[in-house]
Amino acid sequence: MKIKTEEFIDNKIRGKNILINEEDVYYHELDSYKKYQNLGYLYFKEYLYVFIGIFISLIIVIINSIRIKDIVINGNYPINKKIKNDIYEYTHQLLGIRFLNTNLKELNIKIRSAYNMYEWISITKKGNIVYVNITKQPKYDDLSDDSNGGDILSKYDGVIKYYRIYQGLGNVCYNKSVKKGDLLVSGNVYDHLVNPKAIILAEIYQEYSITINKNRVLNEYSGKIKTVKEINFCNLKFKFKKNPFKFYDIKKEKRFSFLNFISYYDIHIYEKSDIISIYTFDEAYELAKSEILKDFTYNMVFEKEKILEYFIIGYEINDNYSFKILTKELKNIT
Repeated sequence: MKIKTEEFIDNKIRGKNILINEEDVYYHELDSYKKYQNLGYLYFKEYLYVFIGIFISLIIVIINSIRIKDIVINGNYPINKKIKNDIYEYTHQLLGIRFLNTNLKELNIKIRSAYNMYEWISITKKGNIVYVNITKQPKYDDLSDDSNGGDILSKYDGVIKYYRIYQGLGNVCYNKSVKKGDLLVSGNVYDHLVNPKAIILAEIYQEYSITINKNRVLNEYSGKIKTVKEINFCNLKFKFKKNPFKFYDIKKEKRFSFLNFISYYDIHIYEKSDIISIYTFDEAYELAKSEILKDFTYNMVFEKEKILEYFIIGYEINDNYSFKILTKELKNIT
């Protein structure tokens, strides 16, 4: 039985190439029907990469919103480094990406408890940045008397130059000399026990022993420059060329960034070469003082604390400069 091809021109099921015998027509009908049954699969296969791309983009956005890129503190406080280190204690890293392992409410409570000498510390997170807001003036406003009492004793020998007693019975006055262990503030106020709180600064003397190597190495630019490409993905860095220099400085130039998650950089590497010189006595002494100041600043609690004077009380010169330095400091003694 012959069938006219024109009968099937508009029939999408049978298709456009129709054979003239009945058996073949029937076969093509069945084959096309099966294809249309799998039309959903064909669409899925065609747009699979689109679905994968959308899924990966969502994952990137989610990870970028919960990861921690940096911690920003609202001022240059002596405790900045300590607070950052303490916050990092409540994070963990996975494939170079840092996440909080506690919620912000718990983190705020823990940090405020650790630094309760400050009026207020609040921690918030916007995007992938953690913001720490510290009140500038240390202060005790949340006074309470529901404690078992206690006393504040002096940690150093010194002469009191500044004090503020927020709670408790004071045993201090301006220019009063105190020794280590002396009572400064009592928690027993007329037979009523309170938790004593105070800021007390005194002039004290501290002795330091510092050793400075005579030789110093200076790095100067040689004039050689190398540029390499870098891709940063989830804090994992991939460089296309190796750095050929032993001593160098780097300047990074961002070429592309997507949500601070995938970045592309040109990295310009400037070679430096070693020049060995010898510290003079005065240079070594200044370096020794800077080491003392760095240590003092790291341990500061209140902004009013400072080093007032430095005195050399002894030194030795051999392969190194060995100094004994006495400092006069305005320091927290509570």
